[in-house]
Amino acid sequence: WYIDRHDLVLEPSDFGAHRYTIVVLHSCSGGPDDFTAFFHRLSTPLRRHIRAVVPCSPIRLESSPGWSREQNSWFEYDDDSADGNDLKFPEQLVEQRRRILTLLENERRRLPDMDTRRILLWGMSQGVGLAIDVALHAPFPLAGVLALRGMALREGLPESTARASPVRVLAINGQRD
Repeated sequence: WYIDRHDLVLEPSDFGAHRYTIVVLHSCSGGPDDFTAFFHRLSTPLRRHIRAVVPCSPIRLESSPGWSREQNSWFEYDDDSADGNDLKFPEQLVEQRRRILTLLENERRRLPDMDTRRILLWGMSQGVGLAIDVALHAPFPLAGVLALRGMALREGLPESTARASPVRVLAINGQRD
């Protein structure tokens, strides 16, 4: 069982050409290296302007009926909840939200115009829950969230839905989306 223990940053291919940032949040048991092939195959005229930042989640001891192991995980699910999608320790979500919001602020400062609408959050599976949570709690607008095979977390939904700007989400979960 391979466990990632490092963050991944891919700089724009043209030095000094940074105009956009993609922050990628990997799946539970996945890691930053899962996305390397995607970035090398990214074919867009903007590719030479994109900085990719893929933080690594903490390593947690996960336990479910029949198994227990250390793995990368942004937060632990409560297997005893009705659908298994509630959080065992909601404070883990809050901890990771703070971490990613700090990362977004640092990335904002790196952009030439500091325009946070040039930052896209991309989540895969468990990373989707964190990406949507962060976007809903960010003090500034983002380009949006690309959500692949995941869902928003009940614990992350703010009590008020009043926002200065909407959160754009492209959710892809199956063959016929």
